[in-house]
Amino acid sequence: MNFLLLYDIGLIVFFATVLALLAKLLKQPVIPAYIISGFFLGPHGFALITNEALITSLSEIGIALLLFTVGMEMDITKLKNVGKIASMGSIIQILFIAGGGFILATYLGFSQIESIYVALVVSFSSTMIVIKLLSDKEQLDTLSGRISVGILLAQDVLVVLAMSFMQNMTNISMSILVLVMFKAIGLFAIALVANKFVFPKFLKCIVKDKELVFLVTLSVCFMFSAIAYLLGFSIAVGGFLAGISLAVFPYNLDISSRVKSLRDFFTILFFGSMGLAVSFSNISTILVPIIALCLFVIFGKFLIISLVSSIFGYKKRVSIFTGLYLSNVSEFSLILVGIGYTLGHVSLDLVSIATILALISITITSYTIKYDEKIQKRIRPFFSFVNKIRIFKHNYELSNISESTKKLKDHVILIGAHTMGQTIIDKLKSSNITFVVIDYNPEIVKKLINAKQYCVYGDIAHFDVLEDAGIKHARIVISTIPQMEDNAILIERTKLANPQAKTILTSTTIDEALKLYSLGAEFVIIPKLVSAERVGGIFKNVFNKKDTTLENMRKHEIKYLKRKEDEEYLQFYEPEYLQKLKETIDGK
Repeated sequence: MNFLLLYDIGLIVFFATVLALLAKLLKQPVIPAYIISGFFLGPHGFALITNEALITSLSEIGIALLLFTVGMEMDITKLKNVGKIASMGSIIQILFIAGGGFILATYLGFSQIESIYVALVVSFSSTMIVIKLLSDKEQLDTLSGRISVGILLAQDVLVVLAMSFMQNMTNISMSILVLVMFKAIGLFAIALVANKFVFPKFLKCIVKDKELVFLVTLSVCFMFSAIAYLLGFSIAVGGFLAGISLAVFPYNLDISSRVKSLRDFFTILFFGSMGLAVSFSNISTILVPIIALCLFVIFGKFLIISLVSSIFGYKKRVSIFTGLYLSNVSEFSLILVGIGYTLGHVSLDLVSIATILALISITITSYTIKYDEKIQKRIRPFFSFVNKIRIFKHNYELSNISESTKKLKDHVILIGAHTMGQTIIDKLKSSNITFVVIDYNPEIVKKLINAKQYCVYGDIAHFDVLEDAGIKHARIVISTIPQMEDNAILIERTKLANPQAKTILTSTTIDEALKLYSLGAEFVIIPKLVSAERVGGIFKNVFNKKDTTLENMRKHEIKYLKRKEDEEYLQFYEPEYLQKLKETIDGK
């Protein structure tokens, strides 16, 4: 039996690896590859997996470990700033989505009780997929990422209430709902108390023993997951709260890095187990409901969530991103509909519909998150009305730019104030140069405001943000953002608003750096090729106001990058071939 389990896990990992490599070669997201591998191995594919139920149970550990690392890396104080939309907004969007889902299900011919289940299935979004994809793109700390995480966590609590409601439909009462909320608040309070009073001192005592720290970490994760399960919550909620309890800086950074490999392994099992449950045997009878519900989840849910975000005062970009991230079906919805099937509330057809709906919506979400910036720019013109429907205001409309500072001249604009940006800020301050910082991270902007530094909160895709920073009178525009498309737009808008301004940009590859030079960038920094000391030297020359110095640096850097590009290209050839080529040249 144990060998068979090992055999099944090995099959899933092997097939997932092969398909993931293929997806990478085709520049596609890997999560659909994991799901497809599970389908081929499952009872409706080649039927090679024998322990389907056990694999599914093990895969749930992946959800707990994923949320455990998220909780550990997250500063809970940052979620306070999105608490209003995470709480009130979650309830509003669920009411509207559930209402639309119920009406659609009734129209499609489902019974009243099944329509309620359909409404609940489409209401909740996938915590697992959204957090993993945003984490992979390093966007959990963005405003739209925080809003999404806040809503997802609120949904995880609400889905527990929904499960309690559906399991006790005949004798549901306010006391049961109050009890569930009391349990949730109590568990959260335990995590906060442990974070503040227990683990800081405890981790300090054992920090030198790395193995013991790892064991304690897993013990805490599984302990919270077990307590959450016993209280009627999912083990994912327990994992997240365990992460919060251990989010003690700087120990959390080391702990998180140690757990991630284990988390990724169980994550593969989770998505593989989703594929195991997919069946197309009765597709002819459920095809129409699947198409209709998919359209509602992808488009209707996106529109509702985006509008709710706009009502709470967030701008178009944030609202669109939040809608894109949450337009999918939760893995907990499958558990919910499974409970319904066990209780005799729903048919097997509805279980199949929910499973395929989750598979399709999660697969599409992996693409929408990957290409979120491109999608946002395409649909943005259709959201011109959102600024008119704001009801609530929030404190992220940040700026330290007054009318007088808008009249700054001969200053520097710095876009992005992270690690490299902070080095540049220090250099600017030591050189007594006036500068304005543009950043999309509200926490960074708040710190800059507290330090009495000129700054603007916003996205450089909005020309008014550049105008607020005084683009028309700036001497130099520096971008530490490595995205090629954003930098290309920045060059275009800078040259249009102020042809005399110099643009110094950042890139991750030689090829993109050379493209930026061809578009008119004065200088492009590739961090992996440039040391921090050299960056300081570059800006020392840039800030001396000698255009000839910058031009000479530009010419020298372009020659260097072209030579480096040739060297990288030649590395693809076999050494023997290069040797023969050299001998041929020498012979001539």
